[in-house]
Amino acid sequence: EELYNNNFCLINIEDGYEFKDGKWQQKENLDFGGKKPIILSFDDMTYDTKNRGIVDKVVAKNGEFYDYCECEEQQYSQERDIVPILENFIKTHPDFSYNGARAILCVTGYNGAFGHRVFEGSYLPASELESSKAQLSELVSLLKERGYKLGCHSYNHCNCIYTNHNNFVKDVNKWKNEIGSYIGKTNIYCYPGGLHKCKSQNNEYLKSNGFEIFLCTGKDFKQAEEDDIGATYFYRHPLDGTALRLCKEEYKEFFDTEKVYETARYVPFSLKRGYGA
Repeated sequence: EELYNNNFCLINIEDGYEFKDGKWQQKENLDFGGKKPIILSFDDMTYDTKNRGIVDKVVAKNGEFYDYCECEEQQYSQERDIVPILENFIKTHPDFSYNGARAILCVTGYNGAFGHRVFEGSYLPASELESSKAQLSELVSLLKERGYKLGCHSYNHCNCIYTNHNNFVKDVNKWKNEIGSYIGKTNIYCYPGGLHKCKSQNNEYLKSNGFEIFLCTGKDFKQAEEDDIGATYFYRHPLDGTALRLCKEEYKEFFDTEKVYETARYVPFSLKRGYGA
């Protein structure tokens, strides 16, 4: 709501950028109806496996998105996960989505995808495994139909910098074989933790596997590394609780972080402790 009130609109990458001379470059003379463009991306897309009351999975039902939680009295909801929340916001504020834009969903694999346990060796009985595969396929079809972009976030939330190359290759291939077979080909790779090293053996392997758009994390936004042809790096502003507490000044162009901070969180906004502290 604050982004909308501050005249932002949601765009897809191709609305603001074009692939030219071996990399994605910002288009010229952009006009989004007087609104300021943003790109939204969400990481992990992994869900509860222990019936703790957190969302179990996202499902497609009657052409709509729902979050599902088995142990809650209201098992199906549209208020507990970012996908149905964003969809309902766009329904009531259609001008927030430019040209039908949606978010980028960056998917891991170690716990299935979107809460659906489709990986090999799943604890699910064969019949439930087949049902989960069918539900995931239906969900992915609807996500693509609505305009969501799907990206790879590694299989095991694998750190691109510190993972040795053999293990990194195994991780990428496992994601492609188990998760990519459902979500399809993608050129978007989202670094777990936002950590990366552009000129590295691991990064070169990603590019050799068709990845061109790399989502990083950092306070400063850079469109591309000029000396790294074939890849474009988008530096994102994280919107977790820690970033909202620590980056009030940097994020004021978007909204007042204290205003949107959830006061029911166990960490008060006044605490200026950083990541891992």
